[in-house]
Amino acid sequence: FFLMIRRPPRSTQSRSSAASDVYKRQEYNNADVKLSAIQAFTTWLSVLETKECKHYEQLLPSMLKAIVDLLNENEYQGQEALTSLCDMAESEPKFFKKNFSLLFQTCLLYTSPSPRDS
Repeated sequence: FFLMIRRPPRSTQSRSSAASDVYKRQEYNNADVKLSAIQAFTTWLSVLETKECKHYEQLLPSMLKAIVDLLNENEYQGQEALTSLCDMAESEPKFFKKNFSLLFQTCLLYTSPSPRDS
């Protein structure tokens, strides 16, 4: 996923301090970025030819981790990410074939009761 990095202000002497200033001014949070990236990727994947999708299968484990993180950070955004994942499964079911066991393990991990639920 690509993020645009703004050019540091010309008045800034150090590139690292300029980058730090830009980072501090960012108003979005990590959960927003994860959700946007997942939605963009699933939408993009839905318009690709099926044979092209297989080149991106290695991204599924990272996407699943991001979805679990979202579910833990912000349930509403996690549900939105799951909806995107379901939409992707409907349009490209073969995308999950290679990583089905990981998908299943992730579902079990998230749905199993945690010690804090007791």
